Amino acid sequence: MCSTSQTTKRTTSQSWKRNNVHNEVIFTDNHDGTTKMTIRSQPFNASDEERSFFEGMLESMQQGFGGTFDQLEQYLVETQ
Repeated sequence: MCSTSQTTKRTTSQSWKRNNVHNEVIFTDNHDGTTKMTIRSQPFNASDEERSFFEGMLESMQQGFGGTFDQLEQYLVETQ
């Protein structure tokens, strides 16, 4: 297993003033030639309003990541 972690600042909304997000990406070998990637994001030092805003964005973030990885998968299929 390999893990990386970082803290980022985002400036997407007035509802998200401090923009502190901790991101963690974990790669796990499935021992069948595939790798599982887990992404965890969590706000910190956030007010109740900011935490609520972040939670309201989860579905959009999942769709965005999903679309990006769908494109990566298609690219890898085409280049093999």
